[in-house]
Amino acid sequence: MRKSSLLGKNGTLLFLFAALGSSVSVRAVAQVRIDVTAPRLSPGFARLEASLAEYLAGYGAEASALVAESVSKPALMTGFAEAASALALGLAVPSRAGSGSSASVGFLASLESDLADYDALMARVENVGSADDYPMGAAAAPLVVAVALDLSPLLRGLSLELSGGVTEAESNGVGVRAVAAGAIVDFGFFPRFPASRVVAWTGAALRLGASFAETRASTNVSVGSIEREFELDADGRGPLPPLDASATIDPELELSFAARSLDASFALRSGVRFFDSVSFSAGGGVSVAFAASELGAEGGSAIVAQSAALPSGVVEEDARFIVSGSLVREEPPTLRPFAFACLSLEAAAFRFSLPVVARPGTDGWGLCVGFSVGAAFR
Repeated sequence: MRKSSLLGKNGTLLFLFAALGSSVSVRAVAQVRIDVTAPRLSPGFARLEASLAEYLAGYGAEASALVAESVSKPALMTGFAEAASALALGLAVPSRAGSGSSASVGFLASLESDLADYDALMARVENVGSADDYPMGAAAAPLVVAVALDLSPLLRGLSLELSGGVTEAESNGVGVRAVAAGAIVDFGFFPRFPASRVVAWTGAALRLGASFAETRASTNVSVGSIEREFELDADGRGPLPPLDASATIDPELELSFAARSLDASFALRSGVRFFDSVSFSAGGGVSVAFAASELGAEGGSAIVAQSAALPSGVVEEDARFIVSGSLVREEPPTLRPFAFACLSLEAAAFRFSLPVVARPGTDGWGLCVGFSVGAAFR
């Protein structure tokens, strides 16, 4: 039987249990429990049962200590929480440039990293190890439906945009659920210049936005066989020498990960329109985000003990290695500047848009990009 370290092949268990360290500004709650239940032997083997249970209890304590003391991924968890924040911010900026009412469908994706160089970032992703902890993360909303309404008949310059979407998918044993929702109130306070088929200024406006984004993933993971050798003393201080023994576990875990953010934003924007078919808008503002991330685990394994001191059939019930609970990291509310731009192309009643949002992060930068296609109506 293959032997491996207590933390499993390639440190998988070490990576999966990303225990979150606390700091002054971050609230981290660790509620993952690692328990070991005692084995049950046949009547008449009380001394052997006590000896085996004593060792396996220490085995569980060692595992718990390694997980609690050796595993720390605060930067990674912050990266995913801030990627969710960047995605939420993408919902609170325009899904299209120009004016008028429209309905569209599209997607958004965000990335958070301390590296601005794409090649360096990809090299890091390809070579990341279980002991690494980098401030990076990603999030996505594969399906976003948006409706923009021109409310000028009620109040000149007023418009409202609502967006949202829920996506559930499963691939290669990984289930993903993405939830997104946003609202924008846009108020134009400078009138547009007279229309020109060549170029026209679309005016300036204030934008107030609120949005929420959450990405949740779950999968079943086999950590790999973990074996430890020890000596089992069957008769305590009796004349029999201790006998070699081994304990093996093969944990199966159901893991879940979630990153979510609630954002509120204020921005100024302006734009131009070319040839009555291409619109470009850009602006900037500030946003406040309330972000959090969570890692949950459920599962375990029987601890199979083998030794010449354990006759066949004497073990009526194996000890069990049980993992349950979750790790939660809540980021402090952050006020940050951001900039955005959106390019739209209109062909007949159809509109194609490419929105982009960028903002500084805790240890780097956040970027959200998207694409939407819809119909404009006036």
